[in-house]
Amino acid sequence: MQYEYMTETPKMKKGLTGRSIDKEATEAMLNSHGAHGWELVAVVPISGNTGVSWGGTTASIIYHFKRAIA
Repeated sequence: MQYEYMTETPKMKKGLTGRSIDKEATEAMLNSHGAHGWELVAVVPISGNTGVSWGGTTASIIYHFKRAIA
């Protein structure tokens, strides 16, 4: 079976303590992709540099999807 792949980054919103994922927009995006046959296969965090050599924060996330090619 052959597959096609797609990646997407969730929408972010500003909050009191910094940026966060817009949960409602992300849920709508995931449901929309699922309705079109896309399967979520991986969620990869992208680290941001906090200026500390021993750590960092998650600056963003990339969602990876696949679906079978007919």
